[in-house]
Amino acid sequence: MVQLAGGTATVETRLGALDDHAVVRFENGTLLDKDYVVHFPVPMRKAWDNVIYTCSVMLLFRDEAQVDDWCTRRGIPKGDVRPIEQVWTFAAEWYGRHADANWAKWSMQEAAEMFGRHNLTGPIWSLSGEADRF
Repeated sequence: MVQLAGGTATVETRLGALDDHAVVRFENGTLLDKDYVVHFPVPMRKAWDNVIYTCSVMLLFRDEAQVDDWCTRRGIPKGDVRPIEQVWTFAAEWYGRHADANWAKWSMQEAAEMFGRHNLTGPIWSLSGEADRF
């Protein structure tokens, strides 16, 4: 959403939605605070089954060890962990046109291609062709 807001913002959150306070700053589309990772525990092919849950568990962490601890304490299988900078680059493309008047949800093929362009690979990012749109 920072991308839609003009690329300059400060996001304040809690690591793993519970622990230490974290600040992530963006200036003119550039991510300034890069020492975090993002955990994606829900396979993207199932993201829309319960999108509220999916979004609620895509969380920011200090490092992969903190993700491991969070997953163990909550009984949630570990998914894919990516550096925040990779996620930011992906998000800039994924959300960059959402405010356009003619924007439509990505097709499954478009979503899969975008995941590939941003090296988002593996079981979490694999999509099935069952739906027309992602």
